[in-house]
Amino acid sequence: AEKKENNKAEAIINVRWKAATQAAEYVFDEKVYARVEDLTAILKPRHDADPKYRAVIRGDQEVSAAAISRVMNACGEAGISDIAFSALNRAN
Repeated sequence: AEKKENNKAEAIINVRWKAATQAAEYVFDEKVYARVEDLTAILKPRHDADPKYRAVIRGDQEVSAAAISRVMNACGEAGISDIAFSALNRAN
């Protein structure tokens, strides 16, 4: 039960590179977003409800630092300053 409660206070954002479109895509709560700006609108109310709400950004090996930086900016605009990073060792 404690782990479930912790997951509610944490956004897991996966950043994947799509070779077909030559662009990053962002996956949050099992939904794919083409625009990172859309994440800010979703994350802000969650952070407002829980100031301890944090983000974990996971990128695959093809994702650029710029794409990760855009997610960091979206989190910052939502008020989230507690951000962790993880790398996925897979191409897709």
